[in-house]
Amino acid sequence: RRVHGVPRGDWIWPAIWMMPQSSAYGGWPASGEIDIMESRGNDWASGDSVNHGNEEVSSTLHWGPDPGQNRFMKTHSEKRKSGAWGSDYHIYSLDWTADHIITYVDGQEVLHVNTPAQGFWNWGGFGGNNIWSHSHSAPFDQQFYLILNVAVGGTAGFFPDSWHYNSRKPWRDSSSTENQDFWNARGEWQPSWHGDNAAMIIDYVHMTQ
Repeated sequence: RRVHGVPRGDWIWPAIWMMPQSSAYGGWPASGEIDIMESRGNDWASGDSVNHGNEEVSSTLHWGPDPGQNRFMKTHSEKRKSGAWGSDYHIYSLDWTADHIITYVDGQEVLHVNTPAQGFWNWGGFGGNNIWSHSHSAPFDQQFYLILNVAVGGTAGFFPDSWHYNSRKPWRDSSSTENQDFWNARGEWQPSWHGDNAAMIIDYVHMTQ
């Protein structure tokens, strides 16, 4: 997938990701999720000394028997550069086999996950009935479909309330009026959205099997 620009602008959340075509193992994240690329449009977004804004792209696998047992932090990695990823075309790619899942940007490895010899269930340390017992690569042994999207904001914690940003976060994740809070603060974030710089421009998508 050749993409020009990780969209740049406060609270923009671009993603190239994959979801299971049929949730064979149950609701999210039991049937898995593959995030090839995610980023934040803010110039600065940090809960520590590292900028997790538009100078960073990340890849993640989501998997677990229920949302409270999502082991995504075992399968998450980030790549940073000097300057925003939105300044030029970049090639985001996925190499997915029964033995591994690897993501790249411009040929540089971002995330490398080998299929656990004991299977994802045992690697995750889950108790109870192993819903993936028939395959070591489950839940990543089913057909997935590709999504390319640009979201804004959200209350799932991608823009944590406790982080520091280049502009004030206009909503709280616990708010019941987050959409209105966001819109009421448009004078603060709208100036950071500049035409195509706030867009995901796709040159091509190439898939082989």
